[in-house]
Amino acid sequence: MIKEIINELESKEVSIYLENNEIVLESENEIDFSIIDKIKKNKPLLVNFLNKIDEKQEYDSIDVVAVDRDYPISYAQRRLWILNQFDGGDVVSNLYGKIELEGEYDLDCFERAIHSVIDRHEILRTVFVENDNGEIRQEVKSTEESNFELIYRDFYNDQESLELYIKNDSLKAFNLTKGPLIRAAILKLNSELNIFYFNMHHIISDGWSMEVLSKDVLGYYEAYRFNKKLSLKELPIQYKDYTLWQLNQIENQNNNNSINYWRDILSGDIPILNLSENKTRPKVMTHNGDWLGTYIDKDLLTKIKRYSQTNGGSDFTVLLAVLNVLLHKYTSGRDIIIGTSVTGRDHADLKDQIGFYVNALALRNKIDPEETFDSFYSRLRENTFGAYNHQMYPFDKLVEDLNIKKDLSRNILFDTMLILQNNRDHKIDIKLNQEDVNSFVHVKNTGSKLDLELVFEELGEVLSFKLIYNTDIFDASFIKQLMTNYKVLLLKILNEPNGIIKQYRYQQEFAKSLKKRNIQRLRNL
Repeated sequence: MIKEIINELESKEVSIYLENNEIVLESENEIDFSIIDKIKKNKPLLVNFLNKIDEKQEYDSIDVVAVDRDYPISYAQRRLWILNQFDGGDVVSNLYGKIELEGEYDLDCFERAIHSVIDRHEILRTVFVENDNGEIRQEVKSTEESNFELIYRDFYNDQESLELYIKNDSLKAFNLTKGPLIRAAILKLNSELNIFYFNMHHIISDGWSMEVLSKDVLGYYEAYRFNKKLSLKELPIQYKDYTLWQLNQIENQNNNNSINYWRDILSGDIPILNLSENKTRPKVMTHNGDWLGTYIDKDLLTKIKRYSQTNGGSDFTVLLAVLNVLLHKYTSGRDIIIGTSVTGRDHADLKDQIGFYVNALALRNKIDPEETFDSFYSRLRENTFGAYNHQMYPFDKLVEDLNIKKDLSRNILFDTMLILQNNRDHKIDIKLNQEDVNSFVHVKNTGSKLDLELVFEELGEVLSFKLIYNTDIFDASFIKQLMTNYKVLLLKILNEPNGIIKQYRYQQEFAKSLKKRNIQRLRNL
């Protein structure tokens, strides 16, 4: 039960630690009462567990490395460097965001603030160079050498031009060798509203880092603008220190339990998910993509939460289990791997860091169509918790250890990913009518990292549902029907979770037409 609580907190990005032997929870999000109740019931065991974790973290402290000309890169950074060398791989690694700044803003103070953040986080002034031995290394520049400039644009009530500026910049590639690997701008819309827009390459950032950057910039700005004391604590380490620590952990074999776990989970033949419609998969993986977006309404979201609270796990494990069932019905596959991502920030020193810490997990589950959904869910929940318990082992190192044969037309281990994002903006609360729930938004030319990437985000009483897909493999009509079928299956399963998996139905007409297309494709071979 303790591991389940810790994993649920991790999935919802809630930090838990001890202060004077009392449990403290910290989160940018509203914390569910259900998890608080679990913590209260298991407080003595949790205190004991956290005391052991604190002892381990003190033993495995991250040391500051000596200043050098350059430093090793992390396993995750090496993968992104390689991806960056392929056509389209550079653009899909861009991470961008924007913050509305209401009222008049002091541009000089804001520029000073973001330069201070770049000075605070070495990774924001890091570039990637090849040494004489052909090894890719990270090199930290001084703030002045980083050549960062804050851009200012006045769009004077021209919202369309402002959005076009952001779209164009979000698709503009970075030069990993020259840098800077961050771009930022103040976009003035009118006298009462400015937009702080920023764009970073994934090799120096992740989703958590976007929040850290926003918090730090606004923190510095408040201090400079109103002559306040800076509230930010000094960073104990930098990303290069974490990289050396991570590499040492692997070399010292402190992760034997984790590698043995993953070797067991991923033993045997790796299953391939053949979901493609009537298109021929490119021989070399591409990154051309669009996304479709819709919503899951309040009633269905309530059913998701009720099921996870009654049966353990989390909203994520419910969404994952239903996706497994849907993919099984589409492909008849009984052995399915779906990817997800975790923050990779278990260590106390990493909370306020900017950098590429996120790690990928390959969640493998086997389905018996004769069993009930409840039975399958129970097993999937335990498998997911097991994966979370071993999440710190780098995915890219795992792929290297397993010596998995690379198929250039596919991603390694999985082609489909599911992510449940936490909404950190408490102001967002969407009210929907039935027309909104059934509608779809189609955004083109956004790029895609995988074949399919399902992204859910809780927005007040509803759940947004976005599916990013590779347009060289799927048509929009196929994806729209896939999303509709997912919602139908989700509702049917949660209304009768003790039903037999093979008996669940969604729109059979589409399933039959899919089968016909698959038969026709086989005839054409």
